[in-house]
Amino acid sequence: MPQYELNLRDYLRIFHKRKFTIIITFLLVTTGSIFFSPKPPPPIYKTSTTVKIEQRKTIAGLLTEWIVYSPGDAMASQTNIIKGFQIMKNVALRLGMINDNSPTPEIHKVVSGLQSSIETERIERTNLIKITASADNAKQAMDLAETVASVYIEASLLEKTRQFRSARQFIEEQLSILGSRLEEAEDRLSEFEDKINKNDEVKEVKEADEIDEAMNMKLL
Repeated sequence: MPQYELNLRDYLRIFHKRKFTIIITFLLVTTGSIFFSPKPPPPIYKTSTTVKIEQRKTIAGLLTEWIVYSPGDAMASQTNIIKGFQIMKNVALRLGMINDNSPTPEIHKVVSGLQSSIETERIERTNLIKITASADNAKQAMDLAETVASVYIEASLLEKTRQFRSARQFIEEQLSILGSRLEEAEDRLSEFEDKINKNDEVKEVKEADEIDEAMNMKLL
């Protein structure tokens, strides 16, 4: 079977006959590559800040820790508290993402989104916790990180104040109980002393009577 080599004129003739098919195919391939090719993910900005967990070194602070039982690693607990529902809800309120009248499903949705945007970790061998916020732009990430830190610090101060008041109330109650017991003990001691004094008086009178009786017998 004879073979023919296609020259430039043959290619032009083929293109002329099938130009519409070629053009449509080219457009379909180009359009498909534009609409169906994977788009690059949007950039994610991250900003970090740190908060310091103050250790109670005063006698009142140690007494508060003894009265207010807190099991487990305190630093690990604080990292969880920062990402907890209440802190994230207060952050959303402060940033205007929700308000007091927002429906519960919306609140939970916003809080869940914030929790996924926040990372917390303890800086090794320190009492510092690193808070990292992620957002679509740098300013949002910075505002989110700073707001989380601010809300957590305020909540921590309120909790410490509450614990201090609880410890103070406990101490006052114990002092009141001890005071009542001391008064009861003093009353019992006073009663006992009165009995002893009365017994001594009776004994002295009896001895005096015996002496008088003995002297009278001698006189007789």
